Amino acid sequence: MDIDHFKSINDAAGHPGGDAVLRAVAQLLVDGVRDTDEVCRWAGDEFVILLPDTTAEQGERAMERIRSSIATNDWSALGVDVPVTISAGIASAARGDDRRTLFAAADGVLYDAKRSGRDRVVRLSGVTQTRAEDGPPEPRGRPRRSSRASCWSPTRPRPVTGSRRKRRLPSRT
Repeated sequence: MDIDHFKSINDAAGHPGGDAVLRAVAQLLVDGVRDTDEVCRWAGDEFVILLPDTTAEQGERAMERIRSSIATNDWSALGVDVPVTISAGIASAARGDDRRTLFAAADGVLYDAKRSGRDRVVRLSGVTQTRAEDGPPEPRGRPRRSSRASCWSPTRPRPVTGSRRKRRLPSRT
């Protein structure tokens, strides 16, 4: 998933305001998932949310709740007077499926969400299946990778830039 029109948020609130929005979105993501899930900042304004033992339909419902919480959040305390929304692409895989194929599928449906007007969740019913909404059957694009991904999960050691699921994310000073 990624934050819609993040550049305009940075332009309106400045880079410190944009950083505050990134931290607040990350916290809303962490607050919106289970203890067994992982939230990772992938690159820039993109996040990956891993929902193990979850069907695509369950993942879509979870992401829709998170999308709604972000869209209805009061951002004025951060000095942001433009809407903050997210677009998300949901893809699922069975054990043994290739991670790159899964990420490419999720990236493809994320771009479908953006092309469909943003502020929405679009689901791919399976990596080798067709899209849940109308669209081409094969995902486009390559998975993007960042060596700076930060993940938050109660089952992994705390990364330097992250926190555990139920803790507040650290603020920058």
